[in-house]
Amino acid sequence: MSDKNGIEIQHLGPMNTPFFVKKATGEILSDDEFMTRKRFLRVDEVGSILRVSTRMVYKLVEQGKLSGLRVGEALRIRTQSLYDYLKDTSNEIYEAIQ
Repeated sequence: MSDKNGIEIQHLGPMNTPFFVKKATGEILSDDEFMTRKRFLRVDEVGSILRVSTRMVYKLVEQGKLSGLRVGEALRIRTQSLYDYLKDTSNEIYEAIQ
């Protein structure tokens, strides 16, 4: 899946970790570079990153776990919100297994 900036999501490595790749060069973007270039994500992009359905993404927004912005009828998810959610979820999992 690629956007108008030529950035696509690829799942790489043994854990199928999502990375953001410049389509033209194949260069992997750092998290900071990606967040600078793309402040909002489409619902389907967030679903692809989390490997969940778009319905689940909408549910996470309704629950306040992700913050979004309505643009007409479309919903855009703040990139920083996604990173915060992933960090918080990772911390919860780590604490649960300790």
